[in-house]
Amino acid sequence: EHITSLNFGNNALGDKSDEELIEILSAIPPHIKHLGLSRNRFSKKTGIQLRNIFAAIPPTVNSLDLSWNQLFENNNSDTG
Repeated sequence: EHITSLNFGNNALGDKSDEELIEILSAIPPHIKHLGLSRNRFSKKTGIQLRNIFAAIPPTVNSLDLSWNQLFENNNSDTG
């Protein structure tokens, strides 16, 4: 049997470049069905990147937890 759930939540990964996200996601084994990425300080930029990456690859993950990220806001250090 394989592990089917992987949780990278609460790691404050923050926004990454497209290349970094692709590298991270390509390392996930194909038998993973649930991917937890909650509480990682992702902004709207990363939300769009993730959408585009998952749209371009064959879907193996059928549950993606992105809760407690700022996906509808742009991270801006000037706003504190």
